[in-house]
Formats: sequence, structure tokens, C-alpha cells
Amino acid sequence: MEEKTYLENYLIHIYMIDISPKLDLYTILLLIGLVQGIFLTYFFFINRKNNPANLFLGCLIFVLTLSLTEIFLNYSGLMMSILPLNNFSEPLQLLIGPLFYFYIRTYVGKKMPWIQYLHLLPFVFYLLYMSMEYGMPLDQKYNSYI
Repeated sequence: MEEKTYLENYLIHIYMIDISPKLDLYTILLLIGLVQGIFLTYFFFINRKNNPANLFLGCLIFVLTLSLTEIFLNYSGLMMSILPLNNFSEPLQLLIGPLFYFYIRTYVGKKMPWIQYLHLLPFVFYLLYMSMEYGMPLDQKYNSYI
């Protein structure tokens, strides 16, 4: 029988919460999507061949894969094992729109002037805001999780 960590014992004793991970059909489908996202990200980064559209598509798939990773960890209950990663992909949601726009713009063949990269400013500002949460103690991370 495996031994529980201090945080698990604390949560079970104080809150009567059992945080054992679960594995069902939805979790398996999420895991298959994660593996496929990692493979596609690798494929688009390796096979750029002077096509910037592939770079933006690879970045977009990578961002979606990281978001799916957090969904997988939350749904399966594994996030309690790695609580410091709670909400790690939240700022990445603000990259989905600009990366999709950059992909379409470069796929059509238009140039990307530097002014277009201002679309990334909301992501940068939110990442700076969320950097305060990344350094929070575990008990506050737990309250953020529930």
C-alpha cells in the first residue's frame, strides 16, 4: 500500500476529501488528444521549410495541447499531486486568437509587420499578473483549485 503525502493526509483529515486519481473513458480520450497534440507540435516545428505559417500553426497546437494538459490534470485528479501547476495554462488562452490570426495571415501569403505583434500584449500583461499566483503557497493554491 502506497503512503500518502503530507498534503493528502491533511486534506483527508481536515476536509474529508479523498484525492485519488480516476481513470475513465473521458480521461483516456484526453490523454490520446495530448499525445496527438505533442506529435503534431513536433511535426510542425520540424517541417517548417521556410513557411512561417507552419511555425504559427505549431505554436497554436502547442498552446492548445498545454491547455488540454491542464484539463486532463484537473479532470483526472492528478492536479492535487502537482498543485504548483494549478492554472498554469490560463494566460495561454489569450494566445489562441492571435496565433490563429497569424497563421491565417501568413498562410494566405501576407507579410507580418511588427505592428501585428501588438495582438500579443494582452497575453504578456495577463502573464505578468498571473506571475503573482505562480509563487503562492500550497494552501492558497489548494483554495484556488477548489
